[in-house]
Amino acid sequence: MNNFYEKFREAFYPVDEKKMNDKKRHYFYDNLKYVLITSVVIGHFISPYVFNHDFLKAIRIFTFLFNMPLFIFFAGLFSKKRDPKIVINFALLYLIFNYALMFTRYFFFDRDLNFNAFQVVNVSWFLFAMCIWTMFIPLIKMTKPVPTIIISIIIALLAGYTDTVRDVFAASRVIVFFPFFLAGFYVEREHVDKFLNKKFRIPSLMFIAALFLILMNPELNLYRFRALVSARNHYETMGLGIYGAFYRFAWYFLVILVTGAVMQLTPRVKTFYTKYGARTFQIFVFHYWLIFLFRYFNGYSYLNDIDNNVIRMSLYILIPTLFSFSLTHKKLSRPLDKIMGLEFNWLFK
Repeated sequence: MNNFYEKFREAFYPVDEKKMNDKKRHYFYDNLKYVLITSVVIGHFISPYVFNHDFLKAIRIFTFLFNMPLFIFFAGLFSKKRDPKIVINFALLYLIFNYALMFTRYFFFDRDLNFNAFQVVNVSWFLFAMCIWTMFIPLIKMTKPVPTIIISIIIALLAGYTDTVRDVFAASRVIVFFPFFLAGFYVEREHVDKFLNKKFRIPSLMFIAALFLILMNPELNLYRFRALVSARNHYETMGLGIYGAFYRFAWYFLVILVTGAVMQLTPRVKTFYTKYGARTFQIFVFHYWLIFLFRYFNGYSYLNDIDNNVIRMSLYILIPTLFSFSLTHKKLSRPLDKIMGLEFNWLFK
């Protein structure tokens, strides 16, 4: 079997290095992948302790606006030639990952945790979502882009009005993020290349800076929309009522602007972190256990005892960044190689 990252990249916004002639384009995707996964780690690391810090609240909401939407967009972009059989590997990895996280939480942190076979915990929802979206690929290939994306958005807008579509098998997030997968699937790499333009870099930087300052404004209390941007809850729970669909539609629009700006600001040249872009999946899988260890050994208590606010906030960003870097060792891919390298051809005979 080929190396895990050569096979799995088609399922996780891959870059085919052997066939990629355009080095700048190759660098762009790897640079973006590493930035995205590091932002995911930062978001999860700061999540339990954001409520008393406007800066951390802004970081949390801001990362919500681009990391998973872009991950899913590129998952769709590189899914056109994917073998649907890989859904079995996704499912197996999801089961192992999801219940390993669940048992870790139970034995070390939350003895009151309710074991539910239908519950998808932490970031494992993405693996389950990829199972569902991958199964739909044969059907997606037979559809027209514009009507399909519009219908998927309408369904996502309406899904928020029922409390039956929530965290059961991550149904809400599977539905709400599906339009990003579809958009990526229908887009060609050439479209992405044409979209990237140096003249948009300064406007993109100004837009992100302005947005971040707005998110930090405590008077606006925009953190109250965290449930909306995480796509987990129905509108009534979020206090949005009948206007929930309008808020979600506005979120889609804002996500398009933010993801576009992040893409424009991503370097197209080789950087010191480019090579780690091919190792993002192992970071995705293992980073929660580093956070669990940090929590178990009272790392957050020591962190919050630091009086200097600048140092404390800096460490809240630096520590998860180091977590992300520490998980880039090639050997960490071996257990994932084993799982994703399994063949299930006998199931399809």
